[in-house]
Amino acid sequence: MPVYFRKRFVGVIGIEIDYSTMANEVGNITLFDNGYAFLNDDDGYIIYHPRVDVMSLDSHPRVPEGLLARDKFIRYEFDGVEKQAVWLPLSNGMRINVTVSVQEINAEWQNWIFKIVAAFGSLLVDFIILVMAFSGRITRPIRELTAATEQIDEGNYECQLSYEGKDEVGVLTKTFKKVAAHLKSYIGELNDLAYADALTSLRNKGAFEANLRNLQEKLNDSNGTLEFAVCFFDCNRLKKINDENGHDKGDIYLKGTADIICRVFDHSPVFRIGGDEFAALLLDGDYQKRNDLLKTFDDLCAESMVSDAAEWEKIDVARGLAVYGPVQDKNVRDVDAGRTSSCTSTRGVAGEHARRVRNDQFSGGAVQGAAFRRLSISGNTWQCRYFRYDRFGACHPGAPDYSSGIE
Repeated sequence: MPVYFRKRFVGVIGIEIDYSTMANEVGNITLFDNGYAFLNDDDGYIIYHPRVDVMSLDSHPRVPEGLLARDKFIRYEFDGVEKQAVWLPLSNGMRINVTVSVQEINAEWQNWIFKIVAAFGSLLVDFIILVMAFSGRITRPIRELTAATEQIDEGNYECQLSYEGKDEVGVLTKTFKKVAAHLKSYIGELNDLAYADALTSLRNKGAFEANLRNLQEKLNDSNGTLEFAVCFFDCNRLKKINDENGHDKGDIYLKGTADIICRVFDHSPVFRIGGDEFAALLLDGDYQKRNDLLKTFDDLCAESMVSDAAEWEKIDVARGLAVYGPVQDKNVRDVDAGRTSSCTSTRGVAGEHARRVRNDQFSGGAVQGAAFRRLSISGNTWQCRYFRYDRFGACHPGAPDYSSGIE
């Protein structure tokens, strides 16, 4: 540096920097794991290089080809390794170069890309788990509602819905449960109306047919081992009571008949299957003691007949018992009332009335042109009356036939 005093040149002041000091300063410059810095002069000769002992050489080596370019970022090759360097000029005319291998530069950003991708993948997995959990929270009650709808469509109104959230799906679930409960109640009331006999409050013929179908399913499931019997009842003297005392008294007579049947067969379903006809399906305990129950029924009817009650309060009922036999009967509708061990009325009548009832009910009353006999008693003489059923199931009595016995 030139020195002046009162505008007169005095001299030059300079600082001598020790080579080792300069080498240490440049040698401390590092980049990545293997990057380093070195010095070269304007002519391209290396002044200091951390990997080359320049001072021990006879002459200074030149920088690799391309390093003297004027571009700030220079890509070149040294010892077969592709490198990239950046340089800055120094005030003394030298250039300081900082260089590192391209592979190491790429490895760094590749590592960052891997970390970013890994972080993104982790976030994506977390997001998917959250979405699945959230969607499962929504779709689970919807699936339950779908399953409940299918159950209701099949007639099962006892569907279970566990979701009780406060959101829209929860409100929908609660409303659906209320609708299902109301629907069950309404269907039950409709079934009661459809299958109930208005006069006696017993089940009607429609309910009898439905029970026969259920009984057939049980018979199929048991492979023919199910034990059951069907008992039929026919009220005697109903027409006479209606004609002589009025239909209101006939109604009392039918209610009294229903009361006795229900009291005796209190563990069996009882049906009113016609104007003066009743039926009971005997299973389990009532089936096992069927003979005792029939005797009890006959005794109650006999007591009623000899009582001092009014004519419409004296219960006179013919009954017949049909017992299922796995050898003879392939299904419920094959149960033959003609094989009953007892087919009598309360006044000692024996005959084929149970067969008539069985054929009428089990075939739906559509036995066109078929003739059946109904036996009743007049004094000490059997009266055999023939009945013919048309295609509408209507009963047409024939002329009475009197004989001393059953043909």
